[in-house]
Amino acid sequence: MNRAISLLAPLILSRAGSIAFGLIALVALIWLLGPILGLTSAQGRLLLIGALIACVLIYQLVRFLIVRRRGARLGRELASEDSHMLDIQALQEKMKEAISALKSSDLGIKHRGSAALYALPWFMIIGPSAAGKSTLLRNSGLHFPYAQHGDQHIQGFGGTRNCDWWFSDEAVILDTAGRYTTESEDHPEWMAFLRMLRKYRSRRPVNGVIVAVSMPDILTADAAQLERHVKIIRERINELITTLKLVFPVYLVFTKVDLVKGFTAYFEDLGANDREQVWGFFLDPRHKETDLAAQFDAHIESLQTRLEGQRFHKLALQRRLDRKAEVFDFPNQLSAARERLRDFVTLLFKPNPYQEMPEFSGVYLTSGTQEGKPLERVIGSLSDAFGYSESAPATESRAYFIKDLFSRVIFPNREAVARTRKLLWGHRIGKALTAVAGIAAVTLVSFVLAGSYTANAVLLHQGQAVLEGLEKAVLSPRVEPAQAGKALLDASAHHQRLLAYEAHRPLRLRGGTYRAGRHVEPLEEAMVHAMHRAFYSEAVQVLEHRLGSVSARWAEADAAARDDLRQRYYDTLRLYLMMTDRERMDRDEVAAALKDLWSVAGFAPVSPDKGPANDAAEGAPRNGDDPAAALVAMFMERFAVDDSDFATAPRDETLISVARTHLSTDPSPEYLYAQVTRKARARYAEIPLTQVIGRRGAHLVSSQVSVHGMYTHAAWQEFISGEIDALVTAATQGDWVIDGDRLPGNHPVENSGELAEELTRRLRAFYFDEYRETWTGFIGGLRVGRLSGLNSAVEDLLVLSDVQGPLAQVARWIAQNLYVQEPAGNTAVLAEAAGASGRSEPAVVPELDRPLQDIRRVFTPMEEQPVSERMSQYLALLSAVQGELQALASASDPARDSRLYSAALLSGRALDTELYKSWVTISSLFSGIDAGTRRMVEPLFRSPVREAWRTVVHEASRDIEREWQNAVTQPFQRRLADRFPFDPRGEDAAIVDVVDFFHPDQGILWRFAGENLSAFMHEQQGRWRARDWIGIGPRFSPQFFTGLERARNVSSSLFAGGGREPVVTFHLYPIPTPGMSEVVFESNGQTYRYRNEPQEWRRFVWPGETGAFGARIRGLDHTGRYSAERQVDGVWGLFRLLSEANLQNLSGDVYATEWRLQDNAGNRHEIRFRLRADRQQNFIQERLFAGFRLPSSPFGEAALSRAE
Repeated sequence: MNRAISLLAPLILSRAGSIAFGLIALVALIWLLGPILGLTSAQGRLLLIGALIACVLIYQLVRFLIVRRRGARLGRELASEDSHMLDIQALQEKMKEAISALKSSDLGIKHRGSAALYALPWFMIIGPSAAGKSTLLRNSGLHFPYAQHGDQHIQGFGGTRNCDWWFSDEAVILDTAGRYTTESEDHPEWMAFLRMLRKYRSRRPVNGVIVAVSMPDILTADAAQLERHVKIIRERINELITTLKLVFPVYLVFTKVDLVKGFTAYFEDLGANDREQVWGFFLDPRHKETDLAAQFDAHIESLQTRLEGQRFHKLALQRRLDRKAEVFDFPNQLSAARERLRDFVTLLFKPNPYQEMPEFSGVYLTSGTQEGKPLERVIGSLSDAFGYSESAPATESRAYFIKDLFSRVIFPNREAVARTRKLLWGHRIGKALTAVAGIAAVTLVSFVLAGSYTANAVLLHQGQAVLEGLEKAVLSPRVEPAQAGKALLDASAHHQRLLAYEAHRPLRLRGGTYRAGRHVEPLEEAMVHAMHRAFYSEAVQVLEHRLGSVSARWAEADAAARDDLRQRYYDTLRLYLMMTDRERMDRDEVAAALKDLWSVAGFAPVSPDKGPANDAAEGAPRNGDDPAAALVAMFMERFAVDDSDFATAPRDETLISVARTHLSTDPSPEYLYAQVTRKARARYAEIPLTQVIGRRGAHLVSSQVSVHGMYTHAAWQEFISGEIDALVTAATQGDWVIDGDRLPGNHPVENSGELAEELTRRLRAFYFDEYRETWTGFIGGLRVGRLSGLNSAVEDLLVLSDVQGPLAQVARWIAQNLYVQEPAGNTAVLAEAAGASGRSEPAVVPELDRPLQDIRRVFTPMEEQPVSERMSQYLALLSAVQGELQALASASDPARDSRLYSAALLSGRALDTELYKSWVTISSLFSGIDAGTRRMVEPLFRSPVREAWRTVVHEASRDIEREWQNAVTQPFQRRLADRFPFDPRGEDAAIVDVVDFFHPDQGILWRFAGENLSAFMHEQQGRWRARDWIGIGPRFSPQFFTGLERARNVSSSLFAGGGREPVVTFHLYPIPTPGMSEVVFESNGQTYRYRNEPQEWRRFVWPGETGAFGARIRGLDHTGRYSAERQVDGVWGLFRLLSEANLQNLSGDVYATEWRLQDNAGNRHEIRFRLRADRQQNFIQERLFAGFRLPSSPFGEAALSRAE
């Protein structure tokens, strides 16, 4: 048993064994726990297991390929390095042979060739030149598989040139050149070598580092040289750690110990096995905190004690006296070297807070060969002083203390590699996160499973409660409709919920605990039986009561009332017969009626605006989301089949007989057509234009009239034609509703053939009259919507002008539905229509042939063409217009170019533009079309051109507004708006500013109007009017025109005769003032002194030429002592003085002026003049300057916010 376990343990603990057993465990979990987690089928579990195994195999294959690729890349790297890295071509050849030998060995076969480079641990030897590194390996006693090929490396002058790779059975050893350790100029090559190791063995570049130091170099070095040795070696170790990102064991090996006096004599008696043992000590990592010097002293003391303990035994064995002296002195020689060795070791492995501390794993002493003169540490100095020299005796070269150092110390410790502190910290964080994620995942799964179990338990409990409530409500001796209805609706809601869960189960119900699906069929069975027992019989009773009520109303009604009641009477009887006779049952009609009767029978709450008395629309549900719809549909699927277990309700034959007697009258075309339209409207709906056009350009075309689905070619072919034939047949040859079980044809109506033709003709006439009105109204209401902005208009016109665009789509739809043909089975009418048209192919129905002929010519596509010839020409016109607008939109200033374009068109100078030519050409497209059709279709064809022109005008208006604000309103606001005479409280405006702005020819305002507005507006009967084309032009605001009118009055008042300077001429006529002996009026140096003599008109001119600007009015009493005076300075003094007077127009251009002044005695006086202007439009009229303002926009606030 133990032997079996020992044999299986390596297999189980190996990587492959772990993967295999883990995979087996996962497969077992999937197979056993699959049904709990929802994988109930064996096929599903096998598929998941297969996918898992495939993923594992793919992962192993990818990993194998990566390892193989890396190994091959490393082999190529080693075999193809140029002379800069390996330097000697012979080494490349030997390396190729060595790698080939390794790949062809048992190890290479086992690890698939190139992967063998990763199967063995890698160790590196570093140290100064001539430290004996290669000698150490050469005499290590290790087995190198390619030793038969000769020497394993090329020895350069003084030692290894770059790096020798030693491939043994147990490890790969990298023997680095000593210059890598000591020479600074070779540092880049050393770092490149380390990066190569990191690149190709990223997981574990090396498993340990051996630091080889020559014993003579340490013993003969002074303190400075010793520190230099330590510094260089420590730097190389730190570079290894930082570059390879590993902390690895460092073995300090002192070589050439045989050069210590007495070494050879002391150990020459050792056998081959004894020479392979380890001489040194291993430092336990668990005692790192112990002082390193103390540890070293303790171990060296132990070694020395052992040497001294064996000294006398070795002296007894030695026969030569000179050898005896060396044997006796060797422990003393080693003791003398201990202090220097301790200093080297403590300095080398001294802790550094700025560097990662290497893993110091021991100190070992070795000897590869016995060459050179031994060092005399005790009396060497005396010998040198007396000139004594002794030649070294000839000895046999042997290797001491090397092989076991590798095979028992270094190689077994291959796994002692660790990450650096930084990587280790990251690894710990990763492990912690993984653990937390695992715990969280387990917790989440637990919560999910617990929640799933709870949710499923609640769902099962709800289902049980629903069934109990249904049984209680339905099986009671007296069924209450409201209670039964609630129980049925609750059951239906639960049933619908279960069906939804079967299609898409929510997360809370997953986890393998869902069992509610098993309740669907039993619940359906219970619901159907409950519907039949509680609802269906009650619905038949309600319908029977309704039929009796209608029958009673029929008996009391006159002929007109009976015509109104007939359809409802017939439908009620028909529904009653179907619900009591399975053979006559129409499942769709009965289902629609049951949904209506659900509320009427009291099974659902009735809203205040509806009640059981509302008997309309038995054939359809009142709203699309009726909660009873699903319940009724499920019931009808089970009930309306011939082999159903449910019996129909009993019926009142007497009531049926009376109803049939009442309804047995001659058929009415109006009544029959009402049946056709009622059924058709229930079957079809209105067709939105978006359904015809699609998403592309659907917003561009609209119609004021919609088309109902019953007025389409498809509806005629599929339903209307056949329904007319069926109703006519039933009316002339018998109807099962009225005639009972008598078969159609057995009791035909008298003259049924002629009656059938007449009824058919009348019904077709009714239908096609409405058909024609619907489509002509739809076509006449078609328009292209407003285009928003120039860039948007360019894109929209591009869509509209496309043969697959919305206009073309609508045209094809119109043509399709105006080319209405007879159904293939109506042979008689087909033959009649073909004979009337003189064509052998199927013709348009006669009722629509000639009335819609011209419309079809406009819209029907040409043969093998997407659109008609007229539509093709029209789309080409739109494309040209689109190109013209594209040019405007692509201009550097689209608004300015749009203004120039609009001005040219409005002034009649742009008759060659595509927009103008398109408008004119559209009229010619409809040549040969009757006037009514032209009036119908032209609005549609002209609307894109109108909207394009509207967009251009809108863009032009933006430029007009911009220029108006920059050139007119801003100068006015800056220089005149807040100054007198435009602002009574402002300072005087400069005359030159008024001239610059209001001059009729050169002023800012009228120059702008002439250059920029003359093309857009004109004067008509003394009033400004906007120009337009095709009824569209700039929408100037009334305030703008009012402002221009006032500005024109200002200009005409100030600039009489069109002069360059402002001139205002007026006359004054004084009115005697009681108590005043003298009245004086002065204006800009002109004076009128009136002393109560006869009056006369005196002429004044403003502003005058004296340069004395200002105005004054003054009065003196008879004593000359008291005066009343008002004086205003400045060039606008006259206007300020007049603004303070009371003005009254007497007649035409004559005004009465009155100033109320106070003299220096406090007495008030009224000084009056009559003022006569020189023209009707004068500066006094309606206070010409007061409150004068120009609007900020010629178009008001809202005109430019939308394209009008």
